[in-house]
Amino acid sequence: MSFLIPMIHKIYNNELDQALIICPTREIATQIQKTLLLFDDPSLTSALVIGGTNVEAQKRALKEYPKILVATPGRLLDMLNTGLIWLNYTGYVVLDEADRMLDMGFEEDLIKIHAQLSGQHQTVLFSATLFPEIKKMAKHYAKSYEEIIIGNPTSVAGSVEHVLVEMDENEKFWALKHLVESNPGKMMVFFNTIKGTSDIAQKLTRQGRRDVGYIHSKIDQSARDRVIESFKNNFVKVLMGSDVASRGIDIPNVELVINFDIPNNSEEYIHRVGRTGRAGKSGMAISFYSHKDKRKLEAIETLIEGKITRKKSYKGLIKNSHSSSNRRYSSSNKN
Repeated sequence: MSFLIPMIHKIYNNELDQALIICPTREIATQIQKTLLLFDDPSLTSALVIGGTNVEAQKRALKEYPKILVATPGRLLDMLNTGLIWLNYTGYVVLDEADRMLDMGFEEDLIKIHAQLSGQHQTVLFSATLFPEIKKMAKHYAKSYEEIIIGNPTSVAGSVEHVLVEMDENEKFWALKHLVESNPGKMMVFFNTIKGTSDIAQKLTRQGRRDVGYIHSKIDQSARDRVIESFKNNFVKVLMGSDVASRGIDIPNVELVINFDIPNNSEEYIHRVGRTGRAGKSGMAISFYSHKDKRKLEAIETLIEGKITRKKSYKGLIKNSHSSSNRRYSSSNKN
């Protein structure tokens, strides 16, 4: 959220009347809005425009003409179509997590939003990757632009141990159940589908786990917020989610990440495993793998420039993870 500093500086210097921040998920947008509220300055007005929340409350906030608008693409378009807001005087535009917005299918929405930015403005685009699709989007928003690359966007934290366990699809639930029962701390479990997320979470609950929560894009925002807050406060120990949970959620002390499904996009692997091993602490990422995932795994290992350690069994992994503080790669294959 470093883009807030120059934006607010311009507002305080009367160089900017209105600013727009577009985010891929409600969680990221909400986190940005909470940061803005920390300034506790009545002159720095802002409004949050996201799906899954009270539309009327958002309409009332828009009628106050906030200086900063934080929005997700779909709800922003809805509000633009009502005529409640217009972007003629927006002088500063941020596209946050642009690669994620493309992954989620927001490209057409972003083009429509851009068409309404008729006045002179500066656009800042942030992305974890700079693939051709991202550069194509950048050209939609600016005839010429400057690229700034900070660090290695394909790197993974050295504090995370990465492990791959090959198994049949019907083994996955029992492997997850074992790991949930073995791990005393917080863990996050990622799925590729909304149905998979809710089905496995409910199945674990029926097995007697009362500390399981799940989030995905079809759950309304207030319910998602409650689950995340419960996870932060240790009432929920196991948080399951589709990739909506891999970004924009900053929760300390997550010891374990499990990829129940190998992600469809290799870049998403980096975001998922980035939920653990934060702030200098060690963590572990365990991925369940079956033969159908061969190409997806190859793409991930190409991206991170290393082979993920293969293990024959998921049993005993948790005990090993607590004594490990370094990521390990191995070129050996599963026997």
